[in-house]
This record gives sequence, C-alpha cells and structure tokens, in this order.
Amino acid sequence: MQEGKEEECLATLDRAETVLGTIPEEGIPARRRQELERRLWWGYTKLGIKRVDGGLWEEATEPLLRALSFQAVGTDRQEETRDRSCVRWRRW
Repeated sequence: MQEGKEEECLATLDRAETVLGTIPEEGIPARRRQELERRLWWGYTKLGIKRVDGGLWEEATEPLLRALSFQAVGTDRQEETRDRSCVRWRRW
C-alpha cells in the first residue's frame, strides 16, 4: 500500500475476494482457503488502519467492516481488527 494507492489496493482486495468466492469449497484445500481468507482479512485491516491513522474515518469504515466479515479467520483476529482500529480511533 503505497501512498495514494489505497483505492487501487481496495479494488484489488475486492477482486481477490470475488475470485475466492467463485471457487467451490472442494476446489481448494480448507487450509489453503483459510490462509487466503486470512490474507484478505489482513489486507482489509491494514488498509482500514492506515485510513484511520490518516484521519479518514469514513473511508476506513468499508475496509474495516470487510475485514470483520471474514468469519473463518476466527474471533481472535476479528478482535484484533476491532482493537487496532479502536485504539487508533480514540487517539484522534
């Protein structure tokens, strides 16, 4: 995520999520799917946090909510997204 490339990053994450959604459950091993979902989760989380750090509150909402939508990453990672974004949010 280079400076000024956040929209491009969001579009790329969206495309990757769409492609993953087209692959049947039996199309890839469960561990591999979980790994891909974790990478998507982390990408959305990182982008959302970057936007929060930049004071772009409304722009941070979409990627953070998308990160929280990945149930397969587990509650620990979802809490991590909430914790990281809320701590930064409160600083402002």
